[in-house]
Amino acid sequence: MKLPPMRLPGGQRLWIIPASRVAHGLVSLLFLCCIAAIYLGAWRGKADAVTLAAIGVLCVEGALVLLSGGSCPLGPMLRRLGDETPLFELFLPPRAAKLAVPILTAVSVLGAVLLAARTL
Repeated sequence: MKLPPMRLPGGQRLWIIPASRVAHGLVSLLFLCCIAAIYLGAWRGKADAVTLAAIGVLCVEGALVLLSGGSCPLGPMLRRLGDETPLFELFLPPRAAKLAVPILTAVSVLGAVLLAARTL
């Protein structure tokens, strides 16, 4: 079910989209740090609490992406706020942006496999 766009007063529209993009970018940065933590754990051959937490965070994100049909779970909320541009399309051409999530998923899984190979 598609929700109607939110009606925001003019002044709020000036800051809500940039603020939501910054927040979305920070969440994405967290996920990139989680991927880095997994590779660091694999390099060190040690799965400490930070590495395991990173795996947990990425598993939750993966489940949410699957429940969202392969798209960012924040997308519908951001579109309701009036932001029609997906986050990766702010930095990448549309075709590359659509490949970002599958590529980052593959990189994450590879890191987890390397971590398991080094620690089990």
